[in-house]
Amino acid sequence: DGGGGGGSAASDYVPQQLSTGARVEHQVDINELQFEREVGRGAAGIVFAGRYYDRDVAVKQLDVHGGPVTTLLKMFQAEAALMIKLPHHVNVVTLIGVTPPPNFWIVT
Repeated sequence: DGGGGGGSAASDYVPQQLSTGARVEHQVDINELQFEREVGRGAAGIVFAGRYYDRDVAVKQLDVHGGPVTTLLKMFQAEAALMIKLPHHVNVVTLIGVTPPPNFWIVT
């Protein structure tokens, strides 16, 4: 699905190590991820409340219909890469992980 304009289709995009620096320990098992309800929507994504194993989580899903796919993927990669590098702190959401392509989700 080509999304909303220029760039390559998200389904054709297979980044190396998610092109975020994500290693295997940062990858989420999508079979254990449950979506409960939409809680917000922005220019590049939709945020859902959900569960990952026995934990309440927020899931940000890249909205490939929100703009040029290439630009959105770069934004997603930059956000995921930054979150991976952030140290644990009480005032910062904790990254649980990211999903492997073709699902572009950040789980916090």
